[in-house]
Amino acid sequence: MNAPPGNASGDSTTEDIPPTFGLLDVVEAFTAMRHEYRNQTKETRAVAERLGSTSEKLDAVGERIEAVVAATQNKASTSRSGDDPSTTDENLGSVFALRLAEIDHAVSRSIDAARRSLCTNPDTAPARAPVSATDYLGSLGPITRFFCRRFAHQLDQQRQHEAQPKLGTEQATIENVVAGLAMTTDHVRRELKKHGVERIDVLGQPFDGEAMHAVEVVDSDAIPPGHVAEQLSPAYRFGERIIRYADVRIARG
Repeated sequence: MNAPPGNASGDSTTEDIPPTFGLLDVVEAFTAMRHEYRNQTKETRAVAERLGSTSEKLDAVGERIEAVVAATQNKASTSRSGDDPSTTDENLGSVFALRLAEIDHAVSRSIDAARRSLCTNPDTAPARAPVSATDYLGSLGPITRFFCRRFAHQLDQQRQHEAQPKLGTEQATIENVVAGLAMTTDHVRRELKKHGVERIDVLGQPFDGEAMHAVEVVDSDAIPPGHVAEQLSPAYRFGERIIRYADVRIARG
Protein backbone atom coordinates (compact mmCIF):
# COMPACT_ATOMS: atom_id res chain seq x y z
CA MET A 1 0.00 0.00 0.00
CA ASN A 2 1.33 3.37 -0.95
CA ALA A 3 1.78 6.03 1.72
CA PRO A 4 -0.18 9.30 1.38
CA PRO A 5 1.68 11.87 -0.72
CA GLY A 6 3.86 14.23 1.31
CA ASN A 7 4.15 18.00 0.96
CA ALA A 8 7.25 20.12 1.43
CA SER A 9 5.26 23.07 2.74
CA GLY A 10 4.41 21.20 5.95
CA ASP A 11 2.14 23.13 8.31
CA SER A 12 0.58 25.41 5.67
CA THR A 13 -1.07 22.42 3.93
CA THR A 14 -2.27 21.05 7.24
CA GLU A 15 -3.92 24.39 8.00
CA ASP A 16 -5.77 24.24 4.65
CA ILE A 17 -7.55 21.01 5.62
CA PRO A 18 -10.88 21.88 7.29
CA PRO A 19 -11.03 20.42 10.81
CA THR A 20 -14.10 18.71 12.19
CA PHE A 21 -16.28 21.33 13.89
CA GLY A 22 -19.76 22.34 14.94
CA LEU A 23 -21.66 25.63 14.93
CA LEU A 24 -20.64 26.34 18.54
CA ASP A 25 -16.96 26.04 17.58
CA VAL A 26 -17.41 28.64 14.83
CA VAL A 27 -19.12 31.10 17.19
CA GLU A 28 -16.39 30.67 19.82
CA ALA A 29 -13.65 31.23 17.24
CA PHE A 30 -15.01 34.56 16.03
CA THR A 31 -15.90 35.66 19.57
CA ALA A 32 -12.30 35.15 20.73
CA MET A 33 -10.87 37.25 17.89
CA ARG A 34 -13.45 40.02 18.31
CA HIS A 35 -12.82 40.22 22.07
CA GLU A 36 -9.06 40.64 21.57
CA TYR A 37 -9.52 43.33 18.93
CA ARG A 38 -11.98 45.34 21.04
CA ASN A 39 -9.75 45.24 24.13
CA GLN A 40 -6.72 46.64 22.29
CA THR A 41 -8.73 49.27 20.40
CA LYS A 42 -10.34 50.50 23.65
CA GLU A 43 -6.93 50.75 25.37
CA THR A 44 -5.42 52.81 22.54
CA ARG A 45 -8.40 55.18 22.38
CA ALA A 46 -8.25 55.77 26.16
CA VAL A 47 -4.59 56.83 25.96
CA ALA A 48 -5.34 59.39 23.24
CA GLU A 49 -8.27 60.82 25.24
CA ARG A 50 -6.14 61.21 28.40
CA LEU A 51 -3.39 63.03 26.50
CA GLY A 52 -5.94 65.40 24.98
CA SER A 53 -7.44 66.10 28.41
CA THR A 54 -4.00 66.96 29.81
CA SER A 55 -3.46 69.56 27.08
CA GLU A 56 -6.86 71.19 27.76
CA LYS A 57 -6.19 71.39 31.52
CA LEU A 58 -2.86 73.06 30.83
CA ASP A 59 -4.56 75.82 28.83
CA ALA A 60 -6.96 76.38 31.73
CA VAL A 61 -4.05 76.76 34.18
CA GLY A 62 -2.56 79.58 32.09
CA GLU A 63 -5.89 81.40 31.93
CA ARG A 64 -6.37 81.17 35.71
CA ILE A 65 -2.89 82.58 36.35
CA GLU A 66 -3.59 85.62 34.18
CA ALA A 67 -6.96 86.15 35.89
CA VAL A 68 -5.46 86.04 39.41
CA VAL A 69 -2.67 88.48 38.51
CA ALA A 70 -5.13 90.90 36.91
CA ALA A 71 -7.52 90.71 39.89
CA THR A 72 -4.72 91.39 42.37
CA GLN A 73 -3.49 94.39 40.38
CA ASN A 74 -7.01 95.83 40.20
CA LYS A 75 -7.49 95.40 43.94
CA ALA A 76 -4.22 97.20 44.64
CA SER A 77 -5.17 100.11 42.36
CA THR A 78 -8.59 100.46 43.99
CA SER A 79 -7.18 100.35 47.54
CA ARG A 80 -4.74 103.20 46.86
CA SER A 81 -7.61 105.65 46.53
CA GLY A 82 -8.89 104.90 50.07
CA ASP A 83 -7.94 106.48 53.38
CA ASP A 84 -6.85 103.29 55.15
CA PRO A 85 -3.19 103.76 56.23
CA SER A 86 -2.58 100.03 55.75
CA THR A 87 -3.04 100.50 52.00
CA THR A 88 0.26 102.26 51.43
CA ASP A 89 2.29 101.47 48.33
CA GLU A 90 4.73 99.46 50.46
CA ASN A 91 2.03 97.29 52.04
CA LEU A 92 0.18 96.78 48.79
CA GLY A 93 3.45 95.89 47.08
CA SER A 94 4.22 93.25 49.70
CA VAL A 95 0.76 91.72 49.40
CA PHE A 96 1.01 91.59 45.63
CA ALA A 97 4.54 90.16 45.76
CA LEU A 98 3.41 87.43 48.16
CA ARG A 99 0.53 86.55 45.86
CA LEU A 100 2.92 86.22 42.92
CA ALA A 101 5.22 84.03 45.01
CA GLU A 102 2.33 81.74 45.91
CA ILE A 103 1.30 81.48 42.25
CA ASP A 104 4.84 80.62 41.19
CA HIS A 105 5.10 77.95 43.88
CA ALA A 106 1.76 76.41 42.90
CA VAL A 107 2.62 76.40 39.19
CA SER A 108 6.03 74.86 39.88
CA ARG A 109 4.46 72.02 41.85
CA SER A 110 1.88 71.43 39.11
CA ILE A 111 4.56 71.35 36.43
CA ASP A 112 6.70 68.86 38.38
CA ALA A 113 3.69 66.63 38.96
CA ALA A 114 2.66 66.78 35.30
CA ARG A 115 6.13 65.91 34.06
CA ARG A 116 6.38 62.97 36.44
CA SER A 117 2.96 61.83 35.31
CA LEU A 118 3.89 61.97 31.62
CA CYS A 119 7.05 59.96 32.27
CA THR A 120 5.92 57.35 34.79
CA ASN A 121 2.14 57.19 35.17
CA PRO A 122 0.74 54.13 33.41
CA ASP A 123 -2.46 56.08 32.74
CA THR A 124 -0.61 58.59 30.54
CA ALA A 125 2.25 56.46 29.27
CA PRO A 126 2.08 55.19 25.70
CA ALA A 127 0.06 52.01 25.37
CA ARG A 128 1.82 48.69 24.95
CA ALA A 129 2.32 47.55 21.40
CA PRO A 130 -0.71 45.49 20.38
CA VAL A 131 -0.20 41.76 19.95
CA SER A 132 -0.16 40.67 16.33
CA ALA A 133 -3.49 39.09 15.47
CA THR A 134 -1.65 36.42 13.50
CA ASP A 135 0.56 35.57 16.50
CA TYR A 136 -2.45 35.54 18.80
CA LEU A 137 -4.27 33.23 16.40
CA GLY A 138 -1.40 30.75 16.59
CA SER A 139 -2.09 30.21 20.30
CA LEU A 140 -5.69 29.16 19.66
CA GLY A 141 -7.22 25.87 18.59
CA PRO A 142 -7.27 24.47 15.04
CA ILE A 143 -10.90 25.40 14.40
CA THR A 144 -10.31 29.02 15.35
CA ARG A 145 -7.16 29.19 13.23
CA PHE A 146 -8.94 27.75 10.20
CA PHE A 147 -11.83 30.22 10.24
CA CYS A 148 -9.96 33.33 11.35
CA ARG A 149 -6.74 33.20 9.28
CA ARG A 150 -7.96 35.66 6.65
CA PHE A 151 -9.55 37.93 9.25
CA ALA A 152 -6.36 38.00 11.35
CA HIS A 153 -4.24 38.93 8.33
CA GLN A 154 -6.61 41.77 7.38
CA LEU A 155 -6.66 43.01 10.99
CA ASP A 156 -2.85 43.19 11.11
CA GLN A 157 -2.80 45.14 7.84
CA GLN A 158 -5.37 47.60 9.18
CA ARG A 159 -3.37 48.13 12.39
CA GLN A 160 -0.18 48.80 10.43
CA HIS A 161 -2.02 51.35 8.31
CA GLU A 162 -3.44 53.15 11.37
CA ALA A 163 -0.32 52.96 13.55
CA GLN A 164 1.74 55.70 11.87
CA PRO A 165 -0.77 58.58 12.06
CA LYS A 166 -1.77 57.53 15.59
CA LEU A 167 1.80 57.49 16.89
CA GLY A 168 2.33 60.91 15.30
CA THR A 169 -0.76 62.29 17.03
CA GLU A 170 0.30 61.01 20.48
CA GLN A 171 3.83 62.38 20.07
CA ALA A 172 2.50 65.78 18.97
CA THR A 173 0.17 65.91 21.98
CA ILE A 174 2.99 65.16 24.42
CA GLU A 175 5.19 67.80 22.80
CA ASN A 176 2.36 70.35 23.05
CA VAL A 177 1.96 69.62 26.77
CA VAL A 178 5.68 70.07 27.42
CA ALA A 179 5.75 73.31 25.40
CA GLY A 180 2.71 74.62 27.26
CA LEU A 181 4.31 73.88 30.62
CA ALA A 182 7.40 75.82 29.61
CA MET A 183 5.29 78.79 28.46
CA THR A 184 3.39 78.84 31.77
CA THR A 185 6.65 78.87 33.74
CA ASP A 186 8.10 81.67 31.63
CA HIS A 187 4.96 83.77 32.06
CA VAL A 188 5.02 83.52 35.86
CA ARG A 189 8.76 84.19 36.07
CA ARG A 190 8.38 87.34 33.94
CA GLU A 191 5.73 88.60 36.35
CA LEU A 192 8.05 87.96 39.30
CA LYS A 193 10.90 89.87 37.70
CA LYS A 194 8.68 92.73 36.57
CA HIS A 195 7.43 93.33 40.11
CA GLY A 196 10.79 92.88 41.86
CA VAL A 197 10.16 89.45 43.38
CA GLU A 198 13.20 87.15 43.56
CA ARG A 199 12.83 83.39 43.66
CA ILE A 200 15.60 81.69 45.69
CA ASP A 201 16.30 78.00 45.07
CA VAL A 202 18.31 76.51 47.94
CA LEU A 203 18.98 72.86 47.09
CA GLY A 204 22.50 71.91 48.23
CA GLN A 205 23.00 75.19 50.12
CA PRO A 206 23.90 75.43 53.84
CA PHE A 207 20.84 75.78 56.04
CA ASP A 208 19.95 79.43 56.67
CA GLY A 209 17.31 80.10 59.31
CA GLU A 210 16.75 83.58 57.89
CA ALA A 211 15.32 82.17 54.65
CA MET A 212 14.51 78.51 55.29
CA HIS A 213 12.18 76.41 57.37
CA ALA A 214 13.46 72.88 58.10
CA VAL A 215 10.64 70.35 58.13
CA GLU A 216 12.77 67.23 58.57
CA VAL A 217 16.31 65.89 58.94
CA VAL A 218 17.17 63.05 56.54
CA ASP A 219 20.11 60.80 55.70
CA SER A 220 21.95 61.71 52.50
CA ASP A 221 25.14 60.40 50.93
CA ALA A 222 25.26 63.11 48.24
CA ILE A 223 24.68 66.24 50.38
CA PRO A 224 27.02 67.45 53.17
CA PRO A 225 25.62 67.49 56.72
CA GLY A 226 23.69 70.64 57.54
CA HIS A 227 22.94 71.38 53.87
CA VAL A 228 19.62 71.25 52.03
CA ALA A 229 19.06 67.67 50.84
CA GLU A 230 15.61 68.34 49.38
CA GLN A 231 13.79 71.56 48.52
CA LEU A 232 10.04 71.28 49.00
CA SER A 233 9.45 74.91 48.08
CA PRO A 234 11.76 77.85 47.23
CA ALA A 235 12.17 81.06 49.20
CA TYR A 236 11.03 84.43 47.82
CA ARG A 237 12.49 87.88 48.49
CA PHE A 238 10.80 91.22 47.88
CA GLY A 239 13.22 94.10 48.21
CA GLU A 240 15.38 93.29 51.23
CA ARG A 241 12.78 91.12 52.97
CA ILE A 242 12.03 87.41 52.76
CA ILE A 243 8.28 87.17 52.14
CA ARG A 244 8.09 83.37 51.92
CA TYR A 245 10.43 80.86 53.57
CA ALA A 246 11.80 77.84 51.74
CA ASP A 247 10.56 74.52 53.11
CA VAL A 248 13.46 72.09 53.13
CA ARG A 249 14.78 68.77 54.37
CA ILE A 250 18.27 68.96 55.87
CA ALA A 251 21.02 66.35 55.56
CA ARG A 252 21.73 64.72 58.89
CA GLY A 253 25.01 65.65 60.58
